[in-house]
Amino acid sequence: MYRNSNNLGSVPNQKEKIMHSGSIVKAFLILLAILAIGYMCYFLFYPWEPTEFNMHVNFTSELNIMGFAVNNTSLDFGTVPTGAWATKNITIHYNYTSPEFVRIVASGNISKWTSVSDNNFILSGNGEKPLAIRVYVPLDVEFGEYSGTLSIYYKKLY
Repeated sequence: MYRNSNNLGSVPNQKEKIMHSGSIVKAFLILLAILAIGYMCYFLFYPWEPTEFNMHVNFTSELNIMGFAVNNTSLDFGTVPTGAWATKNITIHYNYTSPEFVRIVASGNISKWTSVSDNNFILSGNGEKPLAIRVYVPLDVEFGEYSGTLSIYYKKLY
């Protein structure tokens, strides 16, 4: 008795099995690509939630003058002589279960001299993240008042 390969009850040959498994792999890869593109779109277009702090510093040529300001609503570095730096320490308190990506950006005419101890990191679980915000005053800077904004952006990862 001969078996016709067009019969529904026939057993697929090796070539048919390979072709079928290849189409499953292709479907899986397409699904994976769609999920990756969806996640990237979410990450790129989901709004960032900013927290902003005003920053302020006075630059002076007097090496024996250094002032400081105590303020918990802004980052006021006081009076800093040229060639020196000033640091303000802040702590981010995190009380959520889902992780968030954090990005810190300085703007204004103080931004080119501002640095952060850690940037572009993930916060997860309950806890705290200490950060040092530092302003360096170059030797060749023009004396006067400089200001800007330190923005801390948060984005939920899922």
